[in-house]
Amino acid sequence: MKAAVVIDMGGTSLKFGHLLNEKPAGMFQSLATEALRRARDPIVFLAEAVKTYTEQQRLEPDTLIIGVPFTPDREMTTALSSPNIRNLEAAPIKQGLEAKLGLRVVLERDINLLLLGEWYAGAARGAGDVLGMFVGTGVGGCFLQQGVPFRGASGGAIELGHIPIRAEGRVCVCGNVDCLEAYACGHTLVALAERYDTEVAQIFEADHPLLKQESEAFVRDLAYAMATAINLFQPDLALVGGGIPAMRSFPKALFKNIFYDHLRKPVPETTVAFSWAELGSEAALWGAVALQKKG
Repeated sequence: MKAAVVIDMGGTSLKFGHLLNEKPAGMFQSLATEALRRARDPIVFLAEAVKTYTEQQRLEPDTLIIGVPFTPDREMTTALSSPNIRNLEAAPIKQGLEAKLGLRVVLERDINLLLLGEWYAGAARGAGDVLGMFVGTGVGGCFLQQGVPFRGASGGAIELGHIPIRAEGRVCVCGNVDCLEAYACGHTLVALAERYDTEVAQIFEADHPLLKQESEAFVRDLAYAMATAINLFQPDLALVGGGIPAMRSFPKALFKNIFYDHLRKPVPETTVAFSWAELGSEAALWGAVALQKKG
């Protein structure tokens, strides 16, 4: 039976699953991403993790598909930049894993893999052009044209997390100043929780007036960024997903209102549909199916 292992590599966790005969069959065993960050050799760490997973699942895969939070080279083999997992930068991810595992290795930007999954089997199914924003540890953006990721000249187009905003001088994890991710991402919520002595899950429903002001600014910055991208690309569908928008207390109505208020009128305000992602982590599995179907 034809099998493929799939890794959804996030800033917080590495989620493992697999396909059997190009269909999702298992989802997900997780490892903390921090263990990968601390690994002396990230290629050895990942190879051992894949071997452990395949032994536990009794698989004999021929392919490994990884959604990586990186700016890739044009050949999709190496990370030119990976701010949330620095030791992947310049590591021979594709060639190294193929050599150690004897498998065909396919790398894709993590965000592209998730949006491909939503396009193939989730909230974006049937849509033509789709622009997605996924908010978790970082902020990822991606654009599909009839199911094909737009990559730009270098391979890593639609870096929504690194568009400049506010001009208040905050330093981003990428090293630049005033990126969106310096103001609105998982790192921001952790910092707010520490500053106001609360839990991350309670930030959006807190009564503290200053925290309420900061949490609304957080949502506003994300909505502004998404509206900017939609005004530029004018897709059929705008899709928002990731762990933070999936939080029970995330103010979805506020986000959507700000988003639509800042779209160019009448187009794309009256032409773009909006959807929240619906597959969660399983989107990576369906994205892997879409990649295999496309060859």
